[in-house]
Amino acid sequence: ITLNLFDQIRRCFQGKTRLFESKSSKPLDKRNLYHEIRRIGSKAAERTTDRKLAAKFKKVNLHNLRHSFASNCLANKVDIFSLKNILGHSFISTTER
Repeated sequence: ITLNLFDQIRRCFQGKTRLFESKSSKPLDKRNLYHEIRRIGSKAAERTTDRKLAAKFKKVNLHNLRHSFASNCLANKVDIFSLKNILGHSFISTTER
């Protein structure tokens, strides 16, 4: 996942308490969250003229978005113990993988 997609996600988050929520401002269930992430990836793919980048956007899923978020945090010097808590990991060894 590229920073371009993260920028689009940040724009979606502005003014909300949750990144993904229903029209009634309630949290999305897992199934609807999956579909919303795929929809955003497809929308990003439609907006780019770069075919390789479009293919990556179309493959966006919850797992690689979460992994990319964690990697981006570490690259930006976020404390690993804070990241462990953000991700909900019980053990630091899980975060270090």
